[in-house]
Amino acid sequence: CLLVPQSDVCTVYWRKNGTEKFAMYEWSDSNRDGKTEYEITYLSTESGSEEKVTATTQGALAVRIENYAPSNSTYGGFVRTVIDVCQGTGVNEVCNVFYSAATECEVVTSTPTTSPTPAPTTPPTPSPTNVPTSSPTLSCPHYFWNQEDV
Repeated sequence: CLLVPQSDVCTVYWRKNGTEKFAMYEWSDSNRDGKTEYEITYLSTESGSEEKVTATTQGALAVRIENYAPSNSTYGGFVRTVIDVCQGTGVNEVCNVFYSAATECEVVTSTPTTSPTPAPTTPPTPSPTNVPTSSPTLSCPHYFWNQEDV
């Protein structure tokens, strides 16, 4: 039995830029020499309903996912290390696939929101009143306008 090293950390950043929504997955190296693939499992709405989807990358430690489920607010998915071990050559070649334990991806950003601050908030200034405010006038404006002494 082959023990496959796993990633120590996986983080997913949910991003929204205007109408563009995507998830950025980043994970740590599994500290293995040789060809290493990583398998990411996440919720997607590609088929019209939320379901788990798996994507495989070769050697990359980050991947951008365009079709993640934006209504999901808690499940970040997980990443596993995948190793193909082949023996023999030609028609006698036999390949086996080995997987590491899953490393859960921590969500560090919240899902996109419709407003920039929690609502309702207190107004920044008091509401207007029906009581008029007196004008800031001097007692004898006529004399000052004509530059005469009071």
